[in-house]
Amino acid sequence: MRSQDPLARAIVLDHDHPHWVIWWGSRTHRFWAVPRWRAVVQIIEADDEGTLLRHMRDVEAHGVVSR
Repeated sequence: MRSQDPLARAIVLDHDHPHWVIWWGSRTHRFWAVPRWRAVVQIIEADDEGTLLRHMRDVEAHGVVSR
């Protein structure tokens, strides 16, 4: 069963995506990610896990986040 706790989800995401540093902002209530390689995008944020993953895929494929 998938945890609904965003902090726990961020920990799992960080583990599952070793080329990224991922965390949950306890004050911002947003997911954050930074690529571990030199990329045009330095930091991304999202309200939910799915959006964060989509933005991460955009950066991996194109170097930018598609809005």
